[in-house]
Amino acid sequence: MSIGRPHGAPSPLARCLCSGTAFWALIPLAALVVLPGCQDSSAGSAAAMSPQNEPEPETDPDPEPGSVAPQCEQLGTAVLRRLTRRQYENSVRDVLGVDLDLSRALPSDARVGAFASNAEATVTTFHIDKYMVAAEQVAEETITQIDQVSDCNPATEGDDECARRFIEQIGGRLFRRPVTDGELASLQEVYAVGREGEGYNGGIQLALEAMLQMPEFLYLIEEGIEQEGIEQEGVDSEVEGRRLLTPYELATRLSFMLWNTTPDDELLDAAASETLATPEGLLAQAERLLDSPRATEAIGSFHTQWLGLEGLESTAKDPERYPGFSEDVLAGMLRETVDFADYVVREAGGSYTTLMTAPYSFVDPAVAPIYGLSPSVDPAVPTVLDTNRRGGVLLQASVLTQHARYNKTSPVLRGLFVRRNVLCQHLGSPPPGLDTSLEEPEFGSDPVTTAQMLEAHRENPACAVCHDLIDPVGVVFEHYGAMGEYRETENGLTIPSPDPLVATDVDGPIVDARDLVERLAQSADAHACYATQVFRFSTGRSETGDDECALEHLTQRFEQTGGNIRDLLLSIVMSETFRYRHEPVQEEA
Repeated sequence: MSIGRPHGAPSPLARCLCSGTAFWALIPLAALVVLPGCQDSSAGSAAAMSPQNEPEPETDPDPEPGSVAPQCEQLGTAVLRRLTRRQYENSVRDVLGVDLDLSRALPSDARVGAFASNAEATVTTFHIDKYMVAAEQVAEETITQIDQVSDCNPATEGDDECARRFIEQIGGRLFRRPVTDGELASLQEVYAVGREGEGYNGGIQLALEAMLQMPEFLYLIEEGIEQEGIEQEGVDSEVEGRRLLTPYELATRLSFMLWNTTPDDELLDAAASETLATPEGLLAQAERLLDSPRATEAIGSFHTQWLGLEGLESTAKDPERYPGFSEDVLAGMLRETVDFADYVVREAGGSYTTLMTAPYSFVDPAVAPIYGLSPSVDPAVPTVLDTNRRGGVLLQASVLTQHARYNKTSPVLRGLFVRRNVLCQHLGSPPPGLDTSLEEPEFGSDPVTTAQMLEAHRENPACAVCHDLIDPVGVVFEHYGAMGEYRETENGLTIPSPDPLVATDVDGPIVDARDLVERLAQSADAHACYATQVFRFSTGRSETGDDECALEHLTQRFEQTGGNIRDLLLSIVMSETFRYRHEPVQEEA
């Protein structure tokens, strides 16, 4: 059933710049929802400004596990984030019981480095129309199972009473905090419009459409509390521009970080009782979320994005070269990596070394032949692999397949991935107009290996500045084909030995890919990069100079714990960066 719009009302959402805030609000005029303090505006972007200030790092050498992180004089500026596609889908699933694939309905996500994040992303009429369509789809599906969503019976308790309860209960879950009196009144008006034409269900459907298009749902809005008069452990109340997040805002940050979805009832109850406002209460809830199987969603999301695996399931390979390639194989590869990462973090001690070198994995039957294993493997339990050829996440079929070409390997893609994602090294793009293609051998000429073809990069001075760093690392993986299968030769030729590793903190001659991942597991640079990547994923933004102190503490803590990923996640939760939001102080003219 589709609910008609009030006569004369425009169908797209209007953009509304709310006085005193730094975000664009999406207001569904079609549903007659108007937020207090908002006026129509035709201006454009939601980009938030992040000032760059020179920090003076301060760190505590060894805080106790779960303790409040030491104070930093400067924090990075908080940004307003819009829900990603996955967060939107997860939220409506968990609140409404509606499990829909909305990837076509919702606008695509912007990115912060390797990660999906709609911070500082411009909102256009295209986005507004997309959110309207998605809201209509979700509301229409919800109304077909309204008895499972609402516990109120309009036949016995009255239409208006059930509508009020629906708005308060469902709105409270969608907005991630109690519905205000003003919001309730506005949404009751929307309900009344829908009820006029389509009865009770029509009113509920239109009110739900409105809630799904409101900024309180679409954005992770954080206003915080002025610090004056607030006493918190390790906090200087005189720091300007620093606001303590409210318990509901903390619940939202925590849930989207560790579950990638909206807070559950227990987390919202902890916010309502304000136990979440204490360090002990916050730590207890963080540990509860991490211990839950629901943490698999966020752990898997981080690792698949960090490893560059988004889009893996739509990867294509040459069917003549890879007749065993299929969608089932790709899905199995992705499941393997997610299950492996989740097991390492939550059950196997959470060690970065284990993530990078573990001699086992959760092999899917469809993927087993790539590893030389029988399809009878059980994907629910760890399978021991050939430790001469495999070990850790970088030598899994998913990573090797994704960072390869349609019909051959790509040392450039693989080397670039390691330099950028694993070591956080900045490598620019090729100069404009530079021919970056590899010269293929002429038909009938002697066969060559991909590694030999790459030598042309290092002969050209314009290419060598980057490819002297990229290619040798990528060539280390040349024993693995474009689907991750192990091989001893290419085109009948022995695969060349890799060049020494350079420009890292673990330089030196390298034997093979197993040797490389062992070194990366011990690399302080790789540890620091991993901590930085988790920071980016958790905050939804890139680090700035103002984050230097916080990142230094997190990196030191990660090293002190032997690269414990679980401890790293809890350290971020207990940090000032997580518990506070910082706004630049406006200087008086």
